[in-house]
Amino acid sequence: MELTILRSIAGGSLAFVVAIGAWTGSRLTRDTAMEVETLLATEVDAKTAQKQAMASKAQYKESPAYYKTRVDAAVEAFGIEPPNMDRLRAPNPFHHPINMSDPKRIEPGQARREGPLSIAVRAEQRTIERGGMRTKNMHTYARVLNTAKVPVAYRLLMRKAEAGECQLRNVNRYDAVVLDPGERIDISICSGKQAVEVLDLRMLEITGIGAIWVDKIPAQALALDPTSVKAHDPGEDVQPCTSLPAAELAKSIERGEFAWEDLVDYYSRHDCEEYRFWSGYRRLEAPAEGLPLLDPTGDPDAG
Repeated sequence: MELTILRSIAGGSLAFVVAIGAWTGSRLTRDTAMEVETLLATEVDAKTAQKQAMASKAQYKESPAYYKTRVDAAVEAFGIEPPNMDRLRAPNPFHHPINMSDPKRIEPGQARREGPLSIAVRAEQRTIERGGMRTKNMHTYARVLNTAKVPVAYRLLMRKAEAGECQLRNVNRYDAVVLDPGERIDISICSGKQAVEVLDLRMLEITGIGAIWVDKIPAQALALDPTSVKAHDPGEDVQPCTSLPAAELAKSIERGEFAWEDLVDYYSRHDCEEYRFWSGYRRLEAPAEGLPLLDPTGDPDAG
């Protein structure tokens, strides 16, 4: 009787252990299956992963942290002083003293000061090379001087005051986009002794790093006259941004979709290798809250 009772107890215990084991095993199996399903759900194919990585990279390139790396890179590459970030966010002083509706005439031997730039007209004997032949002729030049203590981006449209196209011009090389503090250039007007008519003059006082970035804009994009485009020389260290749609930007300026100063103001704050101007941007008249400034529509083809 006692033996039978012991056997019954042992059998019941074994059955209980087996039952517990079966329940535990099934619970572990279910938990493991759930973990596997979770892991499988988080797996992505290579194409999706690439898209996610590119999206993260794009977000980083739009961040203030990445913008600061571009500033630091320019400072190191060109050996300039680090810019004051508050100044980069601030409005650039803008001058537009002469426009097409009221051009100004400057006689040979006379000078005119407009904002930070001084324009003096000189007629001198110069050697001109044309068709492989060198001749010495009287030639009229406009000598332009930046009197400011900061770089000045400028758009200066001029021609000889008397009617008729210039038949002979000695095209010399100079920076037709930005003048450094104290920089002086001679702009060829035409052969002979001529009065000069200034048709349009726009100026933005910008930062040192802004001068480098603005000089990277192709001259063809700024709606300059053909002679200025041909003469433009930003220097050996400055490589223009070939990805900019230069012809379309110039046409947009000429159509009045935005102004020269809007385009230049934007790129005085942004490296055109990394950031894209959009047609809705306007020259800052109040400090920006932060940099970079990006197209609010998110259009990658803006500008």
